[in-house]
Amino acid sequence: MGMESKFIWMNGEMVPFEKATLHFLTPALHYGAAVFEGIRAYDTPKGPAVFRLTDHAERLLDSARVFGFRDLPWTTEQIVDAVKQTVKVNNFKDCYIRPLLYLDGGGWNLNVDYGKASLAIAAWEWGNYLGEEARKRESARTFHRSRVITRMC
Repeated sequence: MGMESKFIWMNGEMVPFEKATLHFLTPALHYGAAVFEGIRAYDTPKGPAVFRLTDHAERLLDSARVFGFRDLPWTTEQIVDAVKQTVKVNNFKDCYIRPLLYLDGGGWNLNVDYGKASLAIAAWEWGNYLGEEARKRESARTFHRSRVITRMC
């Protein structure tokens, strides 16, 4: 069972994994001009359940606005739907989902107003990555935080 996706959602289209590429000069690669979320989907008797999907989609858009993107062409609902489509088309049950909103073209002066926002959503299988033994070792532990004493001079 491989982890590789069959498709990646890119700007509203399902693109075959091998063809989901970016140009080398994409500002997101050179300047880190992007925001992302890390989302998990878990296998349930009713099919995959994506954990707090709406919260993740809202946070992605909020992060993009804080970064400086304006007038984004996607709504929270559209991102939620795109994530569900990506999980479904790849036929994943337990998986990790990575939406990435990035500056694609323009922006060579690091001003996102001169560039174009793009959105890609990838997913890959990711079951119990800590192994079955990790679940047996799970337990509640008490944590005591050291007191931090600061002094203003």
